[in-house]
Amino acid sequence: MVVDQPTFSVLGALDVRVSGRPLRIAGTKPRILLASLLLDANHVVGADLLVEVLWPRRRPRSAHANLRTYVSSLRGVLDAAGARIQARPPGYVIELAPGQLDVLLFADLIAQARAAGRTEEAYDRLSRALALWRGIPLADLPGSPLWDGRLQSLAELRLGAAEELITLRMARGRYADAIGELRGLLKEHPFREDLWQQLMLALHRSGRQAEALHAYATVRRQLVTELGIEPGTDLRRAHAAVLAGELPPAAPLPD
Repeated sequence: MVVDQPTFSVLGALDVRVSGRPLRIAGTKPRILLASLLLDANHVVGADLLVEVLWPRRRPRSAHANLRTYVSSLRGVLDAAGARIQARPPGYVIELAPGQLDVLLFADLIAQARAAGRTEEAYDRLSRALALWRGIPLADLPGSPLWDGRLQSLAELRLGAAEELITLRMARGRYADAIGELRGLLKEHPFREDLWQQLMLALHRSGRQAEALHAYATVRRQLVTELGIEPGTDLRRAHAAVLAGELPPAAPLPD
């Protein structure tokens, strides 16, 4: 019997599936170990780094032996499902195709979208990429400072993709969708002036000038009160354009 290759998801709680069914990975430390390998899939992760992730405060004398035990237990589960963790100096690597891991597929879809330009293909790829996010990456695990850089890069890539998709929505005149998505992003990033600028633009183009002006008043108050700064040049220009009713038309999509 042919067994489907397992699929791994880290853009949310850690999830492993075979033929669509969950594959149980028991124990917190084996799950942390697997997550660490998945965040750098197809690259060797050093054994010393893995030890630091697994025991961030007090490392046992047998840490490296324990690491080998956890690797062995993961292999026992994953090998039968068709995925392998390989030992490669100075550590270990899990090799996966983009379709097996949501992080790899996410990056691949965004690269395809950016290569496609402002087209229907780009719209489709960005939509598919963002749909892979199920919540905060690895939200079910304690986490590690050693993951922070990778997770921050993923968050920035997601934000950039979301802004690109919103721009494409607005070019199609789908202002209501864009406004809803922008408000959601601003809950996560309340001081991002580029998001506020896009929100003002979407509101104004949908005939909601008063709301666009209210959005500017809101962000200005937040910036002044909480950060002690005035809005930047681009945001002030957008505000002036809304007041004057002089916003440029949306850039047309290619035929």
